Amino acid sequence: MSDNKAMNEWIRNRGRAPVAATKKPPAPASAATCKNMKGARLVAQALGLVDEQGQINWQALGEEAPEFFAPTSVVPRGNAEGGAGTPPPDTRSLSQRVSDAIRRAAGRW
Repeated sequence: MSDNKAMNEWIRNRGRAPVAATKKPPAPASAATCKNMKGARLVAQALGLVDEQGQINWQALGEEAPEFFAPTSVVPRGNAEGGAGTPPPDTRSLSQRVSDAIRRAAGRW
């Protein structure tokens, strides 16, 4: 429980709301899950988490600033229309759409 109090104290000092006592472990931090690469690099440099070769210690950065990383359980859909409930865009040319609209209005469609 003292670890949780220390973490809440650290979060309060950073200006964030305290977390609940039961929290799942953070997702593994890596360049692939980073949402803001430029900001993450600046924070890593400020925290001294960049080595001589310019490589970021992603694990340490994930522990210090987890807000830069997306959860790994969120996987984008492969098809933007899949299950969205919206019809696909109309790919017909303008003249085809106008012709179809005239036919419908005339009752010939």
